[in-house]
Amino acid sequence: AYNIQVKAAVEVGHVVGISVTDRGNDHGLLQPAIKEIKRRYGVRPTRVLADGGYASPADFESLHSQKIELFCPLPRNSRSDPSLPKPGDGPGTLAWRSRMASEQGRAQYHRRFATERVHAHMRNHGLRRLLVRGVEKVKAVVLWHVHAFNFLQFKRLGLA
Repeated sequence: AYNIQVKAAVEVGHVVGISVTDRGNDHGLLQPAIKEIKRRYGVRPTRVLADGGYASPADFESLHSQKIELFCPLPRNSRSDPSLPKPGDGPGTLAWRSRMASEQGRAQYHRRFATERVHAHMRNHGLRRLLVRGVEKVKAVVLWHVHAFNFLQFKRLGLA
């Protein structure tokens, strides 16, 4: 199985980067994603919208120290309120908990739905099953889909 990571610009809706791994989860992939964006475009994002699989205290602290606001959902825990501080929480984790407990934080995170469009596009255009083996070959297939998606987005926005 392959794990495809798509980095998208929410404001304009196009893909700014991808990565492919054979890992089963997303933990630890947030920092490399930010480094890729910095390397490609010369700027770091000031806000990151990520799904719940990225949630790790190490990332919260690292992004907080870089002055990057992370928006990812609070864990669903029926035993206690996930927005309340926990023993051992660092300043980044505390800021994240507070941010995601606020109405503004949830509204900001809700904007992430726009990034799911690329996944739907790829599935609707045949990327349901990979007929190749190996991370590099999978990346090549995904890049074809991403280039097609970006071209259609640029055309829709009148940029192509």
